[in-house]
Amino acid sequence: MELRGIAASDGIGIGNAICIREQSLDYSGVGYAGKEAEKQRLQRAVEQFNETTQALAERIGAEVGDHEAEILTGQITMLADPFLRSQMEDAIDAGSCAEAAVNLLAHLFARSGAGRQAAASGGQAGHRPFDRQRLLL
Repeated sequence: MELRGIAASDGIGIGNAICIREQSLDYSGVGYAGKEAEKQRLQRAVEQFNETTQALAERIGAEVGDHEAEILTGQITMLADPFLRSQMEDAIDAGSCAEAAVNLLAHLFARSGAGRQAAASGGQAGHRPFDRQRLLL
């Protein structure tokens, strides 16, 4: 199997590749269960995301390196941010299901340029602010 991507530097890269496949974000069949139920669903999703992402980061850290694993642990840190969490909860209060609240936040983050600013400061968040596909599943 041959994988192609955008080169970060000159030369040929030889080694192992880990592919994370994106999932469908279709949550049109998800109904709004009320503020408290949706906030509980969001909390459970965040906890599951953190657990799964931490395990993946540890595996990537061992197989590829700690620097690459930091991309994933940064996603966990972002979800712990009180402001970002309050924005998701505000969307739920306004009638969005938990999935729509996460998706809205991801789009707002991407449009704000915050991801590009993180990348410019040496982080990797500019490419993929957080993995909303895995959080929404």
